Amino acid sequence: MLLKIIQIGNSQGITIPQAIMEQCELTDEVEAIVEGKKIILSAKKKVREGWTELFDDEPLEAELQDWLGVENEFEAKNPTLCYCFP
Repeated sequence: MLLKIIQIGNSQGITIPQAIMEQCELTDEVEAIVEGKKIILSAKKKVREGWTELFDDEPLEAELQDWLGVENEFEAKNPTLCYCFP
């Protein structure tokens, strides 16, 4: 699609058709990335978007379960000072 660049004050801009706004879920702000001679516009990311995947604790839980049964040197020498989780 060919869009015309227009003068906006001391800057330049484009008008984005409503159909594209809706299809791309664009609001009043967009993320802009420049790659070479291309400008890529995308919907603004929501606050904390993707945090669930970044902080997925399942792998840590599995590793913790592996280590719970392992006795270390300190525990062997001081069995009354250590609390083992069931």
